[in-house]
Amino acid sequence: MRTLRFSIFFICLTLGCNVHSQTQHANIDSLIIKSKTFKKTNLDSALFYANQASVLALQTGEITTIAQTNIITSSYLINSGSFEEATKSLQYNLDHSVLISGEGELLGATYYNMGAIAHQEEKRDAAISYYLKAVNAFPEEDYNSISRAYLGVGAAYGTIGMTEHSNYFYDKSLEFSKKSKDNPHTGKMSLVSQTDRIKNCLYLLDGLDNKETSRVAMTIYADLGEAYFHKKKYDSAVIFSKLSLNVAKQIGFAINNDDCNLIVANSQFELRDYKNAINSYREILKQTSKPNIKKQILFNLTRAHKNLAQYQKALTASEAYAKISDSVKSLQENERIAEITVQYETEKQANEILVLQQENQEQELLLSKKQTNLWKWSLFAFLATAVSIFLGRNLVSSLKRIKKVEEEKREIAKKVEETAIVLNNKTKVYLNELKYIKSDGNYLEFVTVERTVIDRNKLKDILKKLPPNFVRVHRSYVINKNFIAALNSTSLLLNSNIEIPLSRTFKTNLA
Repeated sequence: MRTLRFSIFFICLTLGCNVHSQTQHANIDSLIIKSKTFKKTNLDSALFYANQASVLALQTGEITTIAQTNIITSSYLINSGSFEEATKSLQYNLDHSVLISGEGELLGATYYNMGAIAHQEEKRDAAISYYLKAVNAFPEEDYNSISRAYLGVGAAYGTIGMTEHSNYFYDKSLEFSKKSKDNPHTGKMSLVSQTDRIKNCLYLLDGLDNKETSRVAMTIYADLGEAYFHKKKYDSAVIFSKLSLNVAKQIGFAINNDDCNLIVANSQFELRDYKNAINSYREILKQTSKPNIKKQILFNLTRAHKNLAQYQKALTASEAYAKISDSVKSLQENERIAEITVQYETEKQANEILVLQQENQEQELLLSKKQTNLWKWSLFAFLATAVSIFLGRNLVSSLKRIKKVEEEKREIAKKVEETAIVLNNKTKVYLNELKYIKSDGNYLEFVTVERTVIDRNKLKDILKKLPPNFVRVHRSYVINKNFIAALNSTSLLLNSNIEIPLSRTFKTNLA
């Protein structure tokens, strides 16, 4: 009987902890909402509720929750002129920057607020440094935040009379602000816009007195390198990218290093300077941890070694490319299956606990009839009722979730085993030969190794029938990842030199 009581007590305690944790988060969210309602009308009240949210966040011990409330609190402190307190509030985020780096918006907002504090305290170099760090930290699709950070850089230069510097960053702020409004499907510029970009950069660069240790010069050089690469002027792309890297090394500010190094290596490859390209690619491989970048580099390394008749090294690079290609292809599907498996096991365990609790309740009811102590019976009845209510409410939803997870697992397995699909026009298309699908109005083009088939259909409908190696990369294109030969930020190349546009919206499908 003691064991039975202990089990019930432990389970109730666990459930109580979960409910307590959920209640804490709900209270934090409620306090944050309250603080925002007073943001414009009563700053003291806004700060009061934000501080209460921070206290509760510290009790949870969750770094991201604490960082979020610190950012909100520091914003109100900055608006009230309490810069020293705002800096102390953000110091926790800076101390844990590595741990919150995965939450780009949190790290970006932390750097942005530090930049705002430095700006108000007239520490211009520190303000510019923090604003540029914010640009690098914010997620690349967060155009609004990046626009605000560039605006901060422009304002910092404007207060010290550096008008041309200020205008340059104002233009970059406006560029990202327009992206936010238009939400374009691709960030690829036309050759005309690249030409204008080069002219603007060269004009501003000509007006700089200090080109060796200036953050503005570093950023302009990086822009020029990228623009010349897109215009296929690879010699110039190498020159300006290396200039940006040299300035970054001088000032210890490596914000553009990854992009510049890759432009240098790709430009050398396009110039058929394979020896230097190989060296550059190998240096990037040592530094990057991104599978897609490694995949692109290994593909080009294979080609470079072949062009130099270094067949053994080409074979080694090719094997590494094949290995990482398989890894990239299966990563997303493996993560999905793992997630479903965890959900299934969790729901299964919850169901078993439910059955055990029901049995324990029945036994305890029989034993309780023999007890004469009224307060013990009352306490047990209260706990049993609480558990019954909680478990009863979750029983139906738990069973439904288990059923849904099992159906998803069966559906994924079925798709993986399919070898062909039959179109609406009764044509059979073998999946291992299908390179890509293009949408054209109400019709789809199915391009295989041997032929092209036209069928009246929709991309969203056909995607439901395809296995995980078929992904959408553009609103009009679905590709077979097994045929990818190379890719960059705006397009990808399939075998047989077929170029497919790559949309920013669907770019993560290739991760």
